[in-house]
Amino acid sequence: DAVNEEMRISAARLDKVLSKLENARDRSYMLRSEFASLVGLLSFVASCAPASRVFMRRMFASLKRSHGRFLRLDRGLKADVAFWLRFAPTQNGKSLMLEEEWTEAEELRFWTDASLDGFGAAFQLPTGEWEYFGGEWSQFGVDTSEMHISILEMLAAAMAFDTWGAHLAQRKVITRCDNLSSVFTINALTGGGGKTTDPGMLVVAREMFFICAKHSFLTRSAHIGTKLNVLADAASRCEWER
Repeated sequence: DAVNEEMRISAARLDKVLSKLENARDRSYMLRSEFASLVGLLSFVASCAPASRVFMRRMFASLKRSHGRFLRLDRGLKADVAFWLRFAPTQNGKSLMLEEEWTEAEELRFWTDASLDGFGAAFQLPTGEWEYFGGEWSQFGVDTSEMHISILEMLAAAMAFDTWGAHLAQRKVITRCDNLSSVFTINALTGGGGKTTDPGMLVVAREMFFICAKHSFLTRSAHIGTKLNVLADAASRCEWER
């Protein structure tokens, strides 16, 4: 729909997808042909919400590897099925069309940062007004003693996406991050050729791309020096005057 700048999946097609997903949810094995039919339908739906394609790659890979009559639904595939069961009903089959060009964080004025102690983000609304948030991880009961900074950097970005995602709709957003591992992981998943084996980063990445799909935008990341990330750094330390 070029007038409303929307892509839509018909209600009948969406009901068919949800029925197949619910059927797969509690199963340990499926006929390979049955699973291939589900993947085909989800691939069609994913064309309506580009960020959701992250949750198709493991399905494609499993189909490619399997040669028998049956295919085992392992923990990873179950997690992908869970995403689709969570995502598809909330969107009612609708998604906004994305802009062709990528928009830099500097243009959007969108900044995030994290440390082992705290998190912060800053964003300038379309009205010109600035909004911030920041605090200590401990206020959520998060124990960072056994977590590495890459997870926390991605988590801070996911929190910012969920806070201001409505203002990012239809955008392809290049965020800035001062952690190279986080940058690599986000870009690898967005580009389609990568994955992460770190369980903590995988959990956060899945939530991040769910938020992108929910708000109809896509993201990739670029590195920024810590000393240049002034606004988000100040927010992560709750230095509001700075």
